[in-house]
Amino acid sequence: MSRRKANAAGAESRWDLKVGVKSLLAQDATARHAEDKREALDLMSDLADRTGYSISSPGFSSLTDSRGNIAEFNRVLATGYGAAAARVGVSGASNAIGTVLGGVVPRYAPGRDIVLCDAMAHKSAHGGIIVSGRKAGLVGRDIDAATGTPLPIALHSLASWIERHAERIAALFLTSTSYEGFDTNLAPIKALCAEWGILLVTDGAWASPYGLFPGFPSNPIAHADVVILSPHKAGLAPCQTSIVLFSSDRLAELYDEMGEIGFATTSPNQSMLAIAEHRICNGLEGIADWEAGLALARSLRRQISEVHPALKVIEPKDVGAPSGNPTHVLIDCSALGIDGRSWAEALSRDRCIDVELATERSVLMVMGRTPPFTADELSEALRATLFVALREVSYAADVSPSCTGGMPALDCLIDMRTAFLSESECVAIEDAVGRIAASTVYIYPPGRPFLTYGQPVQRAHLKRLRATRSDHAPLVQSPPAPDGMVWVVKSDRDYARIGLPLEIADCTIETWRAEALETDAIARYADFFEEVFVNDPFDHFAYDPTDPLHPVSIGTVIGEHAPARQPYLHLDASRSVILPDHLRRWIDPERCRKITEKRLQSDGVVATLTDKTGQLRGLIHVRADRLGVMFETEEWRDPLLFAAEETTDLLADAETFFEKARYHFDLEPNDQVATVSCMALDPAYRGQPNLLYRMFKAIADVLPERFIGLPILAEVPDDGAARTIDEAINDRLVHGLLENGHSVVYSPSFRSVLRYFEDNGQYFRKAFRNQVARSRRPYTPHPADNRKVTVRSTSDRGRGVFATSRIEKGETIAVFDGERYRAAQATALPPIMVDHAIQVSPDEYVHGANGLAELCNHSCGPNAGIRNLTEIFAARPIDAGEEICWDYRCSEDSTWVLHGCACGHDQCTGTVEGFSSLSRKARQHYVENGMVSEWIIARANDDD
Repeated sequence: MSRRKANAAGAESRWDLKVGVKSLLAQDATARHAEDKREALDLMSDLADRTGYSISSPGFSSLTDSRGNIAEFNRVLATGYGAAAARVGVSGASNAIGTVLGGVVPRYAPGRDIVLCDAMAHKSAHGGIIVSGRKAGLVGRDIDAATGTPLPIALHSLASWIERHAERIAALFLTSTSYEGFDTNLAPIKALCAEWGILLVTDGAWASPYGLFPGFPSNPIAHADVVILSPHKAGLAPCQTSIVLFSSDRLAELYDEMGEIGFATTSPNQSMLAIAEHRICNGLEGIADWEAGLALARSLRRQISEVHPALKVIEPKDVGAPSGNPTHVLIDCSALGIDGRSWAEALSRDRCIDVELATERSVLMVMGRTPPFTADELSEALRATLFVALREVSYAADVSPSCTGGMPALDCLIDMRTAFLSESECVAIEDAVGRIAASTVYIYPPGRPFLTYGQPVQRAHLKRLRATRSDHAPLVQSPPAPDGMVWVVKSDRDYARIGLPLEIADCTIETWRAEALETDAIARYADFFEEVFVNDPFDHFAYDPTDPLHPVSIGTVIGEHAPARQPYLHLDASRSVILPDHLRRWIDPERCRKITEKRLQSDGVVATLTDKTGQLRGLIHVRADRLGVMFETEEWRDPLLFAAEETTDLLADAETFFEKARYHFDLEPNDQVATVSCMALDPAYRGQPNLLYRMFKAIADVLPERFIGLPILAEVPDDGAARTIDEAINDRLVHGLLENGHSVVYSPSFRSVLRYFEDNGQYFRKAFRNQVARSRRPYTPHPADNRKVTVRSTSDRGRGVFATSRIEKGETIAVFDGERYRAAQATALPPIMVDHAIQVSPDEYVHGANGLAELCNHSCGPNAGIRNLTEIFAARPIDAGEEICWDYRCSEDSTWVLHGCACGHDQCTGTVEGFSSLSRKARQHYVENGMVSEWIIARANDDD
């Protein structure tokens, strides 16, 4: 942390060579500061002339050996840090990381092709993997939900994956200490790596004082094979100086060999080497300087609650870290509702204090060896600028998607090197989802890519890119791209798989671009589709042409000669079964393959579930196409679409279907719509909503942006977990649209469905539980329902609605609040609605939708009426215990008839028909008391 200028009073600044020049160059161009700049630049220029960039520089050649390394200094560092060997370099830690991963690792483990890499790693780690030609597995870190802080990597998040792929893994690259200042417990991870011969390499950029100065933890080299340090971050050397520690001489020798072929400069900067040697070797006596910085950090931790009670310092124990850098003070400001970057800007602008890192929820302050201020001064500056930040508009909070998740995976669809060398194109970020990245994208600082070469671009990346554009965060792309665009591999359309494999329930979930699938994959999916739908609970095995819409079960066909029923029917290699002459196959194998292939030609995404043996266990296919195409290729037109022969008298009339689609959804035949074309699970995996959630989430992560605004229209089964999910996450359930009698779910856009898959599943599980609860209740509550009622069974009319306390005349009882339908007569409605819908116009009806209004029974002597077309109200005072009833004829006037009225009233007519069937006296009574639906009154007035 630097202090560019003390304050407006012109107090003298205190400089050291590291922060002083940086601060001078950042000053406003006043005459005083211009003179300071010239003096500093003159000093630097003279120093460069005296030392040069060659080992032949007079007075400095004794520092280096023939490779330009400071031989004696290396030995001192190795001894001080407890390493077998050390190397000082002047090309920066980034170059050192690239050298280790790009050269040392392949030489050390030539037969292994995977490098596991911390998702929090610096971008240079990705560069090293590209040079190495190895595949990258990005190890995801969990994010602390309260603070947004990346958590240390735990052993359990590595062990399972490493044990299964250990023979392929060359190295594990981790960051410890993290940028935020927290350490990973390396000891058990090192033991696991040693067991499998995996090289453990750590980026210890912030760990330079570790093991060298009192007050700091031990150095990571105690539990690692290679550690790369950035001594300039601790003020121990000039910028670009690096120290690499090795646990064996062999690793150091491999590092030197890579340097010999050009990974290290042959003309080291002698001034940088000399300063590093001076500061570390001759500066160890300057422990008092560190004590001042450590004391300031301790004081600030104690005083931070005095700056504001809502502020909190995040300690190592808060994130499960065994230790942390004592000079790092990470302040959580999320409870105040401000963005840490706003606060950092205010500190820099008003107090000339530069924080090390600021995020949406926190500010990181790093105390140097010779801090230019006291704890009281710093606290006062924090307090003053905090209230400035509180008045400013905060940024939109978000978390880097590459830093979430626990289990590591091969996080790149193609290896980084292939993606790096492939021909690429720059596309709008909205069009990049489902494509393969051909660049690194990161925010600097800290320079940790959240999207890199070979990764599939997911919706989480799109969200992050949009957020950084809107809040002007320091987003960097390499290679650079225009605003709002990102580089992707040009030929990635050739890759069918577009999502990362996810391991769950001893299976693997993968996502694929439907239209890019090979013929054998399509055949495999078609066979699975057939096998699933000829088994329980579907039993779509055969049908009798005289009753085609009712499938005949397997047991009925095979009868007593059938073997013991298995949970899954496996047909023979020819896919043929001998049926009695009067039966036909419900799903013909050849026809199934043809229809499946046609469906997969649409723009779409497939999620597959496979077990450890590679056996397909689940399939979900989401597709988008014109409504007219959907009508022909789904079972919407032909309920026996997959049968070998077409039954023409079962075919739905296209004009009728599109008229209904126009009425319900305002959709035309050429409008693009999305649907869930297939949702099939092996019987052994059914009844697991979390599994279905994971499969749908895998699709949602890579669903192209062009899907998001499309309406979704999907056929749903009559029961089961799939129907519950469909009803839970979609906006509407519509009956009577399809010829096969199945209902459909509808949402105006995919966006409303995706919101259930944007978190860790809590929102989805809550919606699922609520839907299950609704299905078990006697009715679905509505805000307009009267609270002075209850539902209980009657002796002869099923359930009824009863008053629990006195209800005054005019009070609302309940409302019909379901889907609207159009039909010439009530008897033309879908069967589920004929006796459960209310007429609201000559040809429109509203479904009761399992509401309280639907449970209000009919009476020929009612105590309630209908108003506002759908609202049941008390037509007179109703006493506690009295059943609430209304006369159905007050809203109905069609050909609908209810025979055998059981209301038991003295004036019961025995049969309930339309309003016109009532006597003139009864009609007049209902109208005078306002108990008749307005549409009937309006039509009567028109007739008059």
